[in-house]
Amino acid sequence: MHHLTDEELLAELKKRISENQRNNTELKLLNEELLSVNAKLLESEKLKSHFLSNIRNEIINPLSSILSLSKNLSTSNHLSENITREQATLIHEEAFSLDLQLANIFASAEIEAGELNPEFYIVNIAELFQSEIERFKDFAEKRKLVFEFENGLSQKPADFSFRTNPEKVKMILSNLLVNAVSCSFGPGKIIIRADIVDDKLVFEVEDFGKGIAPENLQIIFDRFVQLNHDIYTENRGNGLGLSIIKTYLEFLNGNIDVKSEPGKGSTFTVTIPQPPEGMETDGFSGSGQEFLFEEGEIF
Repeated sequence: MHHLTDEELLAELKKRISENQRNNTELKLLNEELLSVNAKLLESEKLKSHFLSNIRNEIINPLSSILSLSKNLSTSNHLSENITREQATLIHEEAFSLDLQLANIFASAEIEAGELNPEFYIVNIAELFQSEIERFKDFAEKRKLVFEFENGLSQKPADFSFRTNPEKVKMILSNLLVNAVSCSFGPGKIIIRADIVDDKLVFEVEDFGKGIAPENLQIIFDRFVQLNHDIYTENRGNGLGLSIIKTYLEFLNGNIDVKSEPGKGSTFTVTIPQPPEGMETDGFSGSGQEFLFEEGEIF
């Protein structure tokens, strides 16, 4: 039987101490990772809880207003023309808000279910942008804001078209417009720029509102995140818009860049390439409408 020398015993002891220290270090790191994961799970649950509370108000409040106002219009026989017009305007504003919220919820559900289909059409991008800007004009004017459209697309030939998914582009643009209006102070303006550069659609939405702090630039595209955590706020939203934009751009192989300074505003720049030729579905979209027809057909 071999007896260990003092030197061998000392070496073995050092080896075991080193292994214990390494194991303790690994255990400490693992514990820290578990604590971090747990914290993220708790934060996620908190965000979801806030989202559910918020979305309940975002849907119930406008729906209740629509029901109340429409009932008043249908049952009252002595409303003046001015009051009737005012109440009809309120119904439209509440329905418009509800439509925006539901569109984001449905888009988020589509993403969650993995049902993003690669459907591309030949799109008149200039018409799509002009149509969406016009659609949100009243929404902006209510906040004493005006849209300025610097339309580089107008320099293209009249029949110029671009291959993309029009519904996804519309959703990206609409959420950027809502975000810009919600973060701005009237009277003021919001600038939209759009052009085709190197066979890519490039557009910007610039506001001159409250801006975004540097530490928040990395989280604004996370799902459910709202920098204003108050449930009752004049800025409606459900924390889904920017996360939908991010996912849709990944789907379109595009990207988004944001430059912002607190108190001075933000500029979101989107770049979307065309898919390879031949990938588009048969059909033509004049302004990104949902119903797409064969070229040459007149409706």
